[in-house]
Amino acid sequence: MNIRAARTGKGESEVIGEALRRDLELDLLDQIWAHETMNEDKAPSAK
Repeated sequence: MNIRAARTGKGESEVIGEALRRDLELDLLDQIWAHETMNEDKAPSAK
């Protein structure tokens, strides 16, 4: 982690956080939720 942090200019905690998000596929979940989230204009009315 130290080498990757040094190469990217990021802190170790940021590199570790990115690795955890990638390995646990949390980024994929964020993308799915962002895609599935509709604003009020696109959502069907509940009349």
